[in-house]
Amino acid sequence: MFCEHCGAELPEGTEVCTECGKPTREPDLSEEVSAPSRRKSARAKKKKTPITRKQLILIGSGAAALVLAVVIIIVIALGGYKRPVRNFFAALNDSDAQKLSAAVYSGTENYDSYVQERDEAYWESADAGMEQTLQMLADRFSELSGEEIAAKDIHFGYKITEAVKLTGDELSQAISDLYYQGYNTAKVTQVYRLTVKVTFEAGTNRLTVQMKDLYAVKCNGKWSFCMDADFLVNTFSIY
Repeated sequence: MFCEHCGAELPEGTEVCTECGKPTREPDLSEEVSAPSRRKSARAKKKKTPITRKQLILIGSGAAALVLAVVIIIVIALGGYKRPVRNFFAALNDSDAQKLSAAVYSGTENYDSYVQERDEAYWESADAGMEQTLQMLADRFSELSGEEIAAKDIHFGYKITEAVKLTGDELSQAISDLYYQGYNTAKVTQVYRLTVKVTFEAGTNRLTVQMKDLYAVKCNGKWSFCMDADFLVNTFSIY
């Protein structure tokens, strides 16, 4: 199964996405929520014992520790090199060009000024361009399957199957290559080489490819995903 929000591949039966943290289905509110009356009666008869100040301090400390642990887990699960990958596929599925641009280029040297120079009309035009590109892919699969497929019916899923943090000569070579993609190489602090299983679904069609030698880059404190949407779409269109 895949998360409907970010596209991450998940084990069957997963209730909360481990990538974006959102529920994979709406909660069932039809279940009985009230306790049996005899339990209420028993609780009412039970003598209440005042809570001491020491107990309150212990309870407060325990609650604070629990909150901190949850925050740390969320930061680890949702942050780091995985974030731009998740944002990339979520933006692709939403046909949101601005979010897609942020996932791919936010770590480059001139990204902030690039965004400031573009108005709403530009991004609307870019969204339309994405829709057109996806429709070309949908048309290709319509030809192969005989089904009528529209751009809105297309869904991309993904799973990071390998992530290698580069060090030494490999890191130096990767940083050197990033110069030509607009990165300030002096500010690149981490690079992960990724293998990502990408799944395309439309109608009854489903295809999967393993895409290797993709990079997640931390530059100037921001993570970005070195992947081009057109390249991804063209990869599927050749099948």
